[in-house]
Amino acid sequence: MEMSNSFYTNSQGDKIDNPRYLRKSEKSLKRLQEKVSRKNKGSNNRKKAINRLGRKHLQVSRQRQDFAVKTALCVVRSKDLVAFEKLQVRNMVKNILVQCVFDIAESCLHYVFL
Repeated sequence: MEMSNSFYTNSQGDKIDNPRYLRKSEKSLKRLQEKVSRKNKGSNNRKKAINRLGRKHLQVSRQRQDFAVKTALCVVRSKDLVAFEKLQVRNMVKNILVQCVFDIAESCLHYVFL
């Protein structure tokens, strides 16, 4: 199994595309972050806005994890052997495509198999 622009590629060359949940919710995250920055520090309205922003980040995280679990289940049920390519995410993050690397969330897939 190889990680690339797609979420994963198997040995036959079949690819499953990355759903890019972070990219899809970028607009609403930006809007919520702007709302937080407009509120006065220490106010109850700021705490509520921070809570909304945190819940949106949590939603994206849970979407990624759900997709990883469902994909891993399909792979495990259909294959006899699963192998991973070890990637240095720290080195990939230095690149321009930082959000794309984080949006794949390959670590979720690794934890599902372990």
